[in-house]
Formats: sequence, C-alpha cells, structure tokens
Amino acid sequence: MHCPAMLRESRPALTVRELAKFLNVNERTVYRMAQAGRLPGFRVEGTWRFLEADVAAWLERQKSSAQTRIAGYENDAGMGSAPSSEDTRAGEDSNAVR
Repeated sequence: MHCPAMLRESRPALTVRELAKFLNVNERTVYRMAQAGRLPGFRVEGTWRFLEADVAAWLERQKSSAQTRIAGYENDAGMGSAPSSEDTRAGEDSNAVR
C-alpha cells in the first residue's frame, strides 16, 4: 500500500482540546467555528480533527486579513502616516504656555 508523502511526514491531527489550548479559546468556540466552516477541520467518526499545516495556513490568512483591515481603518481615519516634523512643531507651539 502506497502512503501519500503528506501522511508519512505529518504529525497526528490536533483534537478540539489541543487546538483550543493552542488558540487560547474555549473548546466550544473551536466546535462552533469548525461547524460554521470558519476553521479548517474534518470529522473522523464524528470527532473533529485539525491538521497543523491547515491551521498554520489559516492563521496566516487571519493575520493578513487583520492587517489589511487595520491599514484600511488607519487610512480612513487619517492615521495612515506619521505626523511630519512641521505638524509636530506646530502642535508644540499651540500648546505652549505663554
């Protein structure tokens, strides 16, 4: 029987408990997200399992998505760039005690 390279080289799939501990969330949160298709998992005999590589890729997508949202918020709020030295000096002058 030929075993795919992925199975020969991979670690055992994570359980709900292991993934919850790793993500620092409640086990119910993992169940809820998996059932909604928001976590990359699969069921074996009705028990959820998660491959580390799939979870790692999912985390990278989550980080990229969050960074994009933060950058968009900063640009919308006018916070996209640091104040210039002129802005800083003007702010200092207006706050000076006379």
